[in-house]
Amino acid sequence: MEMISIRSERTRIFNRIFKNYRDKVFEVLTSDGWNWLSSTAQKPTRTIILRSPRALQALIQGPSELRLGEACIDGHMDVQGRIPSAQRSRWDARDDPGKLLPGMDPP
Repeated sequence: MEMISIRSERTRIFNRIFKNYRDKVFEVLTSDGWNWLSSTAQKPTRTIILRSPRALQALIQGPSELRLGEACIDGHMDVQGRIPSAQRSRWDARDDPGKLLPGMDPP
């Protein structure tokens, strides 16, 4: 999969997951340089750095404080600022987080 289509797919998925999110603006970064903003209306107050497909899974498969905390403790994710309230949305399980973070080992 080409990097441009991977980045487009990531953006599509995050737009879908967080379409109803109305809390403070946050940014998501991956180690390959891709980023996503929950809104472009303001500067983000926090940043979530995804280091592996496991971190991506923690965000998209029914995020909870426990799952996000485990991803941080295990080194799969880092948060600068406060973690935004958990979004309860899920996305289609047919989407493969491994395809969205190429070159990283799957969980």
